[in-house]
Amino acid sequence: MAGEKPDFEAICGEYRDSIARYVFHILGGRPQDYQDAEDITSEVFMKAWMAYDSVVDNSNIRGWLHRIARNLTIDVMRKWKRSRFLNVSLDVYITEASPGMEEEYEKKEFVAMIFKRMSNYRHETVLRCHYAEGDLPEEIADKLGIKLSAFKMLLSRARSDFRATLALLRSEEQDT
Repeated sequence: MAGEKPDFEAICGEYRDSIARYVFHILGGRPQDYQDAEDITSEVFMKAWMAYDSVVDNSNIRGWLHRIARNLTIDVMRKWKRSRFLNVSLDVYITEASPGMEEEYEKKEFVAMIFKRMSNYRHETVLRCHYAEGDLPEEIADKLGIKLSAFKMLLSRARSDFRATLALLRSEEQDT
């Protein structure tokens, strides 16, 4: 019958390779992207399975799956970018701070020391959630029970606090 939905297992079998290639392409198509593409493809079909009952247009299942794949891949890449940004930016700050400091502390220990010395514990939470965990601003604001605009201000203050604490540590090292 034309109005019936196809079996979900049949859809997975028919479109899995196509979706995996599509995700692989969005990620950049490099050999190291293969495993990530497979993981994201699995998530695509999990999301599709959970929403399958709400599909109205059976004629465009392929397009629906590709839209899920695109959106999920972009979300994953945003999270990677945030967590990589924190690591890169902290590496730059630490390297600029002092070669002796980098030798004395491992980078993670140094970042932990900066977080301990920051003036507001919420700043550490915001920075970790936003960069290290890759949470979206809306998610963090929701977790903290504040408006998005308040979160953005808090994030700005947290960055300033991080830079100020780093500058303080630099000056303390120069004094010794």
